[in-house]
Amino acid sequence: MIIQQLKTLRSLTGKAAKNGFFHILIGNSLVKALAMFPGLLLPIILSVTSYAQISFADTIITYLLLFSGLGISGGVLRYCAIAENDSETKTYFEFGLRFGVGVNLVLATGALAVFCYTSLVSRPYNSICAALVLTPLFAFTLEAIQYFLRATKENRIYARLSVVFAACMSALQLILAFFFNINGVVAGRYLSYGVTILCAALLIRRLGPTRSKSQRLMTRQKLDIIKYSFFSMLANCFSQIIANNEQFIVNKVIGSDKAIAAYKFAATLPAALQFIAVSVIVFVFPYFAKHYRDGDWILRNTFKLIAAMTAVTAVFTVFAVIFTPQIIFVYSKKYLEIPGTVHVMRLLWVTFGVASCLRIPLGNILAAIGEIRFNTLNNAVSMVVHVIIGYLMVKHFGINGAAYGLMIIYTLSSVAALIFLVYYCKNLEKKRLSGAEGG
Repeated sequence: MIIQQLKTLRSLTGKAAKNGFFHILIGNSLVKALAMFPGLLLPIILSVTSYAQISFADTIITYLLLFSGLGISGGVLRYCAIAENDSETKTYFEFGLRFGVGVNLVLATGALAVFCYTSLVSRPYNSICAALVLTPLFAFTLEAIQYFLRATKENRIYARLSVVFAACMSALQLILAFFFNINGVVAGRYLSYGVTILCAALLIRRLGPTRSKSQRLMTRQKLDIIKYSFFSMLANCFSQIIANNEQFIVNKVIGSDKAIAAYKFAATLPAALQFIAVSVIVFVFPYFAKHYRDGDWILRNTFKLIAAMTAVTAVFTVFAVIFTPQIIFVYSKKYLEIPGTVHVMRLLWVTFGVASCLRIPLGNILAAIGEIRFNTLNNAVSMVVHVIIGYLMVKHFGINGAAYGLMIIYTLSSVAALIFLVYYCKNLEKKRLSGAEGG
């Protein structure tokens, strides 16, 4: 039995390697490593005032990014993945690109007007926001190209492009910031997007879909991808709010600087555990999307994926839980002196382990097969319930309560997603069998 499982695992690993999974994993690792440098070095290079200004601007731009293209990049990913031929793939990609660019130009124009008006009150902060207002446009364009590459399973190109972008963003921001202060940061970011998008354009020109002739999308097809994308955007918004809720609750309910810092610190490394799950999902999403009509295939491979993710994540989680004090000592030993840091980090290892094994795979599988409305509803309900549970838990258990609340919500939302997926796939099979019998 064990020998057979090892053979199966070796076979799956071989297929994954052949199709570029390890390019994604290694590429994402390099991206994470490169992304650390601006965060560590910009506070040193910039003056305190300049760093405060760019931090404020980043917060504002983050809200704009939530509505970037009305989520059409997610539509590009799914609809290009389920396209029946290269010509259809190119058509959906081009439509998504045009639609997203148009939406972002409207967003940028509106935001620019607001920033210019409010700069009369607080000029330094809003002038930087105005300078960065085109960030969503560039970010969307790059993301749409990357999602196109994911959909067409060009994982090697996708991984290399991600590394190029991270390297440019890290190097150009820091070099130009050193010479031109905050203006260098702005210029470095736009140059990074420009260089990467140019590289991407040159690379995708050689691919089959981009050399094909575009088709004409019917109004119904356009509405389908727009509706899917809109609900995808809402689901992502609710999911990001859930991720931020517990820190907000800790800040408001406890109010102790030490407790706030301890929780923020304790969540940093466990949250990174999700990186493995995200890399896996980047790889498997197009396969689930392609089989969106096959309930038996979806269910069978969902349980395989969950089993594999559980096995891998459990190893990391158990190790991390046992050696949490040592990890904190190496990372920043001063937090060992704050009561509760070790315990809350252990709880968060388990919490994000649940997210990696269940929540992330199930949510993305539902998105891949087109059931984005359930994701939106599930995340919306989870967000509301999390605020209530999180508040009560923090009130009674301090910072540990925030971890308990998040663990409960991640578990409940995962169970709800699994129940719905099983129900949905069983219905798909019933329809398929009844159709076969009718034929």
